[in-house]
Amino acid sequence: MKRLFPLLLLAIIFFIGCRSSNDQAIAEVHNVKLYRSEIESLLPAGLSFEDSVKMANHLIDNWVKKQLIIHEANNYLSTREKTFEKELDNYRKDLLINAFFQKLTNDSTQFTYSDDELLNFVRQYEDDFAAEREILKLNYVKLSPRSKVLKPLRDILFDEQRRMFEKERIEEICADSIEYFIQDQTWIFWDDVKNDLPLEMDLDEELTDENRYIERKLGNYLYLVVLLDKSTTPYNISNSENVEAAKTMILQQKKTEFINQYIELLYKNAEENNLIIR
Repeated sequence: MKRLFPLLLLAIIFFIGCRSSNDQAIAEVHNVKLYRSEIESLLPAGLSFEDSVKMANHLIDNWVKKQLIIHEANNYLSTREKTFEKELDNYRKDLLINAFFQKLTNDSTQFTYSDDELLNFVRQYEDDFAAEREILKLNYVKLSPRSKVLKPLRDILFDEQRRMFEKERIEEICADSIEYFIQDQTWIFWDDVKNDLPLEMDLDEELTDENRYIERKLGNYLYLVVLLDKSTTPYNISNSENVEAAKTMILQQKKTEFINQYIELLYKNAEENNLIIR
């Protein structure tokens, strides 16, 4: 293993005007190189010189350690133990399906509803709404455990000060994730949150005023959850936040119905064209 540049020289290269058209390697471990552009892309905008150098050094140290572990694992594990074709194929298919459904329903204007439909929706569920329900504000992200943005995302989300002042950076980072919710001012129902996250996550036990941060790997995904605030409230149609919650629920319901209808149509067309063999 070798470092290509001392840390002080690295700081000079990053921040005192080295703008070579050639992307420079700044570290190397067992013939694997880390390039300056890879670190620059992870540095949040607006950091001071000292903080930028500190974060860059931290990212490089983590990269070096990761490469050492990967090299060790490659030497230690057998070929069979290093074969993940099935897991990677399933993960890729999940990514593909999620991206496809997201694109199909990305234009929310295609899912319209009237004021009467909203009112009927509220009346239909008024018994549920009338009961006092727990609400909360939170941030959560679902992403691959192997995502290159996991470390910087975790560092910001799990640090109250950084989370407050680097909101735009969080949104940029989250673009690489599978799913995320970082609306700090939006109250959502506790039950709805639990429906979106895996059943194996016992949020009632794990997420409390004393323990506001959860990081849990389940299946092919890693979940980062931050509790911002928690309360209880009865549903009141005059409450604008509750009206917005009802609108969100209708929209999600329509998207789900649309996807289900799309899948049924695909199935019907495939049967009619003899594309399914049993």
